[in-house]
Amino acid sequence: MKRYSIGIIATVIILSGCGNKEATITALEPGNQTLKKLEQGEPVMKGQVVEPNSKVQSTNMPNLNIDLPDWAKVIKAENAIIVRLRDDIIFNYDKAEYYEKAEDILVELENVFATLPGNSKVIIEAHTDDKANDQFNHQLTKDRANRLLKRFADVETLSHLTITALGVGEELPIVPNDGNAENHQLNRRIDFVIQP
Repeated sequence: MKRYSIGIIATVIILSGCGNKEATITALEPGNQTLKKLEQGEPVMKGQVVEPNSKVQSTNMPNLNIDLPDWAKVIKAENAIIVRLRDDIIFNYDKAEYYEKAEDILVELENVFATLPGNSKVIIEAHTDDKANDQFNHQLTKDRANRLLKRFADVETLSHLTITALGVGEELPIVPNDGNAENHQLNRRIDFVIQP
């Protein structure tokens, strides 16, 4: 697996309170725990898979029920809920433009996010496999995460959330990138990490 050097650059665009506020760009500092995990190839969120269409109750997020169709997996992690989507249901292959048909999915996600408690955080993490070079993969995932951030930024019903975007590249595969086409597809994903 290809890896970024210690000087990995992870750019996060933070949009606090959504609405029509300006986005500010922040680079993760060298001592940041998330950056350390990325550099070491460790998963940022460890969790247990919950079957699609099931309702998830989190003790940290009271009364949180996430009920989505089978195009999404809902994963309960220690301090977060992850809504995981395959990248190909939203984005064109190797592009940051999403399909026109993806708008229905994004509206459904928007409706779920609107029900989250005040001051919740949603981190949009874009991931890819290792087929292209490191630089291309990092840029692609950064562009995809930022595209989704901009899509949700002006939604009035999400103004109570802090939404951030993170392009992870190929650094956090959930299965080995071993030449198996199915594994590569599983690693090409969008994770919406919901934190109280």
